[in-house]
Amino acid sequence: MNEQNKARLEKLNKYLIESLERDTSLKVFQDNVSEAELKEELDEVYQYIIFSTGGFTRSDTSKFTLLQSVTIQVAAETIADLDGLQLDIITSLGGVADAGPYFFLSSDKGQIQKGKQDKYVDALTFEFTRSVKNVC
Repeated sequence: MNEQNKARLEKLNKYLIESLERDTSLKVFQDNVSEAELKEELDEVYQYIIFSTGGFTRSDTSKFTLLQSVTIQVAAETIADLDGLQLDIITSLGGVADAGPYFFLSSDKGQIQKGKQDKYVDALTFEFTRSVKNVC
């Protein structure tokens, strides 16, 4: 049931990972980063992207379209140009005119704690949506 829609979601996840890794040179993880991954893959440098998907809502424009929320979190320990990075991520996924498969909603700057240390790292959070046709 819904195999076509499930395949579309898998394709959209692959697109997100490949686009962000290509355009930002940051490693992309889904849902979280483990301590082992931080140590082995990132050499304990907080410089990565995590994406997670949320629930669905019905589109206002079509009763056959569902919108799914997608949150992207970026840890940027050594990146100085956060504004430029924000533009790169927005363009990578949605295009400047939101012509891509992801529709940009908002971004925010903040900080996250580096492990259990008394050290903080720059962080970005993005909210996007993506659409899925709800037909069998």
